[in-house]
Amino acid sequence: ARLLEEAKGDTRRIREHHERASHLVPRDMELAGQLAAFYTRTGDIPRRNITMDRMLEEERRTLSASGAPQSLARIAHLLSFKEEQAAAAFVAGAAADLGVAAEELPLPPHMPILSMEEYPTLAFGPYPFPREVDQALLTIFSLLRDRIPQVLGRRLTQDLAPAGITAFTPWPPLAQAVQEMGLDLGFAQWEQPSVAILPTEQPTLLVPRLGSMHADPAIWKVLLAGPCSLHRRGLSLLTILTEVQTGALLEALRQHLLPGNPPTFSDPSAVSVWLPAVRSLTTGHEPLLKSSILEIRDITETSLHELSMGLTFAADRISLLEGGRLTPLKWLHGLPGAQAGRREHLLAFLAGREHLDFVRTHTPR
Repeated sequence: ARLLEEAKGDTRRIREHHERASHLVPRDMELAGQLAAFYTRTGDIPRRNITMDRMLEEERRTLSASGAPQSLARIAHLLSFKEEQAAAAFVAGAAADLGVAAEELPLPPHMPILSMEEYPTLAFGPYPFPREVDQALLTIFSLLRDRIPQVLGRRLTQDLAPAGITAFTPWPPLAQAVQEMGLDLGFAQWEQPSVAILPTEQPTLLVPRLGSMHADPAIWKVLLAGPCSLHRRGLSLLTILTEVQTGALLEALRQHLLPGNPPTFSDPSAVSVWLPAVRSLTTGHEPLLKSSILEIRDITETSLHELSMGLTFAADRISLLEGGRLTPLKWLHGLPGAQAGRREHLLAFLAGREHLDFVRTHTPR
């Protein structure tokens, strides 16, 4: 292809040679870059973008399956070839956080800190939540948020409290992070390999016992961002309930707001325990809650597990976006008992088309 170009040969033959070379070695970013540069020189931008998008989709599939940082580096190159430098720098920043050397990246890495105060509703749902945490659920728990501590306060420290919670004096880096973030929290350790907030009158921060190894407040700021965002939206309750407890609560809401509808959750005794609290939680919000509860799908073992995982993924995503770093989450995902696939899911999200569209169109704070 180079010889033909130097000899000012036939453009079609030059293009075919570039395309053939890239097809034979699809993960060679030098060849992909030469092909993209040829399209750019000849003004064939649509063909360039279509070709790079096809290669991007293939690389995204590889990333989802393997979580390999080298896939992130290749995705950064392909975005750069499309002249999408902001998105390329974001992905390069994630690759660098996972140990990819600077010389393997197409441009200096940079992961901007994005404001997650207001989420846009895109075609696939409320960004950045997974599909399992849909707009109906967000609406319901934003309406219940202020009453949850008042109505459930005592129960949240007794029968609804996760097992193994013990109050403790926070480690200095954690205390500094909470102070710098302007949060008013109690502190407790628990057995889970995650960070969550117990929505009592004074919210209680739940952290893994192995968190003592972290001496950098900046790491804690990243880890706190997602759980704090879920708490502001009333969703922290669902992150500390078991899947059975969550199912019973949703079914109690459905039975109270839509009496006479057949139940979809198969544990009547668990549901009846929630009914008195549900009446207090919903007073004054019934019309909005009724329209939203109609959109909640059937409450099954599978849907409850997907919801639990979706909330975990949402906290990861928000911590990444508001913290602009992967390293703290990399540590959290490596704790004993952490859910399988969290890292792969997060990497697939940050290199996904919808997220990169968001990065292009939203100014970092």
